[in-house]
Parts: sequence; structure tokens; C-alpha cells
Amino acid sequence: MPLVNFDTREDFDAQYRFGAEPEGHPPGRSEIKLGYTRAMLWEECRRRAERLVNLFGWSVDTGIVIIGAGFGWTGESLEQDFGYRDVWQVDSSSWVLEVQDKDEMGDIYHAIKLVGLDPRMGEGLDKAIGLIARGGGPGPRRRSRRPILKSLEDAGDAIRVALTEHLLPCLSDPEILGLISQIKSLGGGIRRFHLTGESGGPEYNWRSLWEWKELLPFDTFTNSREIV
Repeated sequence: MPLVNFDTREDFDAQYRFGAEPEGHPPGRSEIKLGYTRAMLWEECRRRAERLVNLFGWSVDTGIVIIGAGFGWTGESLEQDFGYRDVWQVDSSSWVLEVQDKDEMGDIYHAIKLVGLDPRMGEGLDKAIGLIARGGGPGPRRRSRRPILKSLEDAGDAIRVALTEHLLPCLSDPEILGLISQIKSLGGGIRRFHLTGESGGPEYNWRSLWEWKELLPFDTFTNSREIV
């Protein structure tokens, strides 16, 4: 089992909680807060995709599989903003696979109600409209061309780049080596890239980029600023 599990909605809620009013809120009520939602993470994932393109310069016809993709927002941006044509995305979370084609309106409405506002009128309605717009407008959580897959083996047969998205720190070393073996089984010539942070909660398997390189010397690592 992974060191940090993201199988259920509760698992995500335990790790993700964002203040949803960066512009501030009246002193008489609490700030609206949201978890793992497009409203909170879509723009960050667009910036992440831009950094990856600038760092690695993959051609738009490169077959890419993103592992640990969540609802696929980074891959969606690669398609939508940068014209990538062959992006596959994989995530083992039961919750992600179950609700990827459902919207997050219920999450937004619930968060607004928790601070005493009505999302159907007045200030509450304004907040709801703003949060929905921040996530790219109304629609399902997952808007990439292809659905999120459960199994890496279901990705296309023209994969040339495998990218893990903040996944390695959630895994033990044996699990990481097992994942690398799975990627290798897809075929030869696949380049492996890993997007990872370097610090956080003690339950994670944190390493510096150079320490990751020691574990997987033939792979490429980035924290969105440096590459090793």
C-alpha cells in the first residue's frame, strides 16, 4: 500500500484544503474553503503544464502518459493550451475514477453554505459563479480528450514519455521500483520524467532531486525549476 493513499474522497480531503477567497472576506464570517477541485487547482495545473513544456520541449505529437494524474488537469492543459495530440492519463484512485465525469457544483455549494451564504442568491451566488469560472466554467471535473485510466497497461502503444505527477513521494522505494518496471514493460525507448516536490509532511517519501537521481539514475527529475 502507498505511504500516502489517495483512494477515497476522504483521503484527498485530508491532504487538500484551500482558502477560496484570496481577495479577502468580511470579518463577520469564515473564509470559504475548498479541497481538491478545479476551482482551486486548474490555473496551477495550467502553469505546471507550461513549465513542463518549457523545460522539456516535447514535440506536440509525442505520445505521453501521465501517472498519478488525478482528474487530468495538467494533461488537459497540454492538449488545450499547447496542442498535444496523444496524451494518456492514469490514476489508481477509486474516487477519481468514479466521479471524473461528474461536476463539482455540489462541493462549491456546500462550501458556500458552510459559511452561512446561499449559493443561489446574493453574495453566495456571486461566489459560486466566480469559483465555477475559476475552474474553467461549468462542466465535469475531467475534460481531457481521453478518460482517466486505472491501469498503465491500457495506455496507447505509441508512448514515448512517461511522466509521474507528484507521485513518487507517496510511494515506498519498492513500490517506486515496481512502477518503473511497469513503465519499462510498455516497450523500449520510453523516457521517464518525474515531477516532484522536496519537502512536506513526514508521512511522505521526500528526497532532494539529486537523491531521487541516486535511486533512479536513468530518469529525469524536476521540481518545476531545476532538472537533474
